[in-house]
Amino acid sequence: MLLYFFRHGETESDVKSIMSGPGDTQPLNALGITQSEKIAEYCRRENISTIFSSPEHRAAQTMNICTSKHPCITTIVKELESRNWGDWTGKPWSFADEILSKLSVMERYALRPPNGETWEEMEQRIRKALVMMTASDADKIGIITHGGILRALMPIITTNGIEEGIRYSFTNGNVTKVRRENNGYVVETLNEPIL
Repeated sequence: MLLYFFRHGETESDVKSIMSGPGDTQPLNALGITQSEKIAEYCRRENISTIFSSPEHRAAQTMNICTSKHPCITTIVKELESRNWGDWTGKPWSFADEILSKLSVMERYALRPPNGETWEEMEQRIRKALVMMTASDADKIGIITHGGILRALMPIITTNGIEEGIRYSFTNGNVTKVRRENNGYVVETLNEPIL
């Protein structure tokens, strides 16, 4: 099975480096719409027949643009929504970075922003989503989600430990291709631009 992980198209919050979270209704900007159209063409070329998406507006809009040009089976997966940053939502990323950069990886893993969720809790739902999605009969599945989810996914995929998660950055509209084999995963491409 091949899994194609896409970060949703760009929004103005991405441009301004503002922390988004579940329930954010900001739409894709013009570049984000173009990126979603490229995802659609990529899915057509790769013959991806099934797409799973975060329920958040920016991800669902990416999926809808994609499937309007490349019809396929779609499923919304709540576990793919972005981390709930609680009271930090809407603040600039520099605010979080000032706090997180002073912490060890294990402290970051356990940190709960006020009224938010921990990295560990986010990881647990990502694992649940992976089990559900890889139970699909499809040989190739597309997954539209968020940069933070993709970062948290990498330690699960590579089994290299949670410190692996803070080494990555994922660009809007890019694809990470992962092969599932022998109950494990192999990363074939990482954060690759779609041309």
